[in-house]
Amino acid sequence: MQIRSPVVVLAGLLLGVSVFVSGRAEAQMIPRSVEVDLFGSYFSFMARGGEGRDATVKLENFQDNFEGGARIGFHFAEFIAFEATFGMVQTSTDDTRRSADYINAHFDAVAHLPFPHVVPYFALGAGFQHYNIMEEYARGEGPADFTLVYRDPYDDHPRLDSGNYLTYRSADGDFLVDAGGGAKFVLYENVETGVGFSVGLRVDVRWKLSIGDATPGDGIPTLDFERDDDGNAVATDWNGVFHHVSVGGGVFVLLGGGIGPDRDGDKITNRKDACPDDPEDMDDFEDEDGCPDNDNDKDGVVDSRDDCPLEPEDKDTWEDQDGCPDIDNDSDGFFDAQDACPLDAEDKDGFEDTDGCPELDNDGDGFLDENDSCPRAMETFNSYLDRDGCPDEVPADLVEFAGAIPAIQFEVNSARLKRSALPILKKAANALNRYPDLHVEVAGHASSEGQADANMRLSQDRTVSVRDYLIDRGVDPSRVSARGYGETRPVAPNDTEAGRRANRRVEFLLERMTD
Repeated sequence: MQIRSPVVVLAGLLLGVSVFVSGRAEAQMIPRSVEVDLFGSYFSFMARGGEGRDATVKLENFQDNFEGGARIGFHFAEFIAFEATFGMVQTSTDDTRRSADYINAHFDAVAHLPFPHVVPYFALGAGFQHYNIMEEYARGEGPADFTLVYRDPYDDHPRLDSGNYLTYRSADGDFLVDAGGGAKFVLYENVETGVGFSVGLRVDVRWKLSIGDATPGDGIPTLDFERDDDGNAVATDWNGVFHHVSVGGGVFVLLGGGIGPDRDGDKITNRKDACPDDPEDMDDFEDEDGCPDNDNDKDGVVDSRDDCPLEPEDKDTWEDQDGCPDIDNDSDGFFDAQDACPLDAEDKDGFEDTDGCPELDNDGDGFLDENDSCPRAMETFNSYLDRDGCPDEVPADLVEFAGAIPAIQFEVNSARLKRSALPILKKAANALNRYPDLHVEVAGHASSEGQADANMRLSQDRTVSVRDYLIDRGVDPSRVSARGYGETRPVAPNDTEAGRRANRRVEFLLERMTD
């Protein structure tokens, strides 16, 4: 078999397009619609050799040329159609260049593949072909001694013109079968209930096998000459079976038809449904694509558990499980993007309320504002009313009794007061009696010398000695408390004698009496 390479290459390209272009939706052919096509193609009368002397002779005696034609079909469903095709080729014979018309008509079953706007298909059918050749020969154009009437086996009425020309019309028809495929490209589609209209392009590759009379031919004369028993020249054809190939394209229109099947029952037809097996959830979000949108805002929280299904969660580690963007996590009126403390609400206490941060201790004195009697004024830590958070000044007659009192001394490793300590304690008692609304905590401290437990006990015992003395001097017992801190609150390093001496101390902490 001799194959013409341009035809094969073109056929391969067209079929390749139909195979490799695909998508998600179903085929776009409208059920119960009528398809009307106009097409053009390159039609090749393929060569086939016979046996013996005929092995190199091209038996189909037509030139390749372009074919024009039309189709009409009916789509029973999206995937199955039946169509009729009519095509005509105006050509000439290979050897004598005489004009010829080749006509073929066939009826085919067509199966469409489930792809979207490009719809591949396969076709198989049968029909007939018909040719019509105008032949004209002058005497002497045939073999040597061509003096007899030329006889064509397919023309019963040859005639010899007065000008020594033999003129006849040769015509015949044969049965054929065809097979092929291609692709339909849907360019425009408008489908409503009960009516449809679509326009597209179509490419088609078709192989056709003609089956004619093998003796003397299949109806297409080769005009190869030999003598009959009477010595007359006859046209012969050594094979009655020939095949052709056509490759082409055209435009098609689909008219009418219904809306088509809806496999998932979401009222979006398969041809328009991107998810034909999964029903659209109809939640007012992208409902036209036919796909269920389980997570509309694509924030990773499925809509059934998403309090804000159309607004994506901002994933800022604040209530990320609810699916809502928390643009103001602490709900203080400051968007997180401008909030210096997005997880802590501004306290709006009139102090630096523009940064979004709660100022728990506005004055920075260590007292939370809720416990600070003066939240805008820093406490002065002078051992006098140091627990109210307010700045204060120690009364002049209490200055020497607020804080550490170096004059209060004890015997070594003992809680017994030295006699030198008594005058200052007597004076302190007198001062405290002038301020009955004050409470004094006698705080005892030790250096790091010795054992910590022993230092704690010793500091406690010494404060009790001071407390007892003050009570003996008339200070109400309810106004005096004693507490030893041992070596836990040093005011100087314990690695020097001066530091250790400073750490061994007794302090008076003066506060207002409370109920």
